[in-house]
Amino acid sequence: SEQAKEYLLKTVEDDVKHDTAKMVKELENQAKEEAAKKAKEYVVNAIQKCAADH
Repeated sequence: SEQAKEYLLKTVEDDVKHDTAKMVKELENQAKEEAAKKAKEYVVNAIQKCAADH
């Protein structure tokens, strides 16, 4: 029936929205972790360079 079809489409849409939001959040967390890791590497490299220059 039309009602069942609408219900199914709504359910699938909700699932897709939920899954997409979850994926976006995971990607954001990965990006933040990678940025923090790179920032630490840059700081360590800068400290090592300063130490080597003195």
